Amino acid sequence: MAATHSILDAFRANPRTRHPALLVRDDGSEEAVTITECTDRGFRLAVTLRPNLGEQVLIRTDGVRDLPAQIRWAHGAEAGGSF
Repeated sequence: MAATHSILDAFRANPRTRHPALLVRDDGSEEAVTITECTDRGFRLAVTLRPNLGEQVLIRTDGVRDLPAQIRWAHGAEAGGSF
C-alpha cells in the first residue's frame, strides 16, 4: 500500500478528518500544518505561513513516509498542491 493510501483511507472513512503534519519546505525549514482534505492527486492544508506557488515540499505525517508534493495554490491561511 502506498503512503498516500494511509492518509486517503482515513479521509475516506471520515471526510471531516483533520491530520496534523509537517510541511518541509525546499530550504529545509519545517512548519506545522493540518491536512484538511486529501485525494489521490492532491491535498488542502491549513497553514500559518503561506508557501510559494510551485514550491517543491514534503508532507510528513506520523507513521507514513514523506510525501513529495508541489504547491499549486495558496490563499490566506490555506494552501493546496498535488502529489
